[in-house]
Amino acid sequence: MNRIEKIKGFIRDENYSPLTADEMAVLLMVPKSEKSEFLGILDELLLSGEIIKSKRGKILNPEKIGYIKG
Repeated sequence: MNRIEKIKGFIRDENYSPLTADEMAVLLMVPKSEKSEFLGILDELLLSGEIIKSKRGKILNPEKIGYIKG
């Protein structure tokens, strides 16, 4: 499983609760040397609409809150 799919699967899990990028990196055990790559992947997912970021910086699954990618 590649990193993008791992992140998307983590966010789509029914037990996922919104986290900041830093909190998510800790839970996914992202090494500090790979954190910039991890943040880049999150940015790609944000730009594509597969995830969204709240005003408080929490990463959300748009499907869980009723958003439709379009």
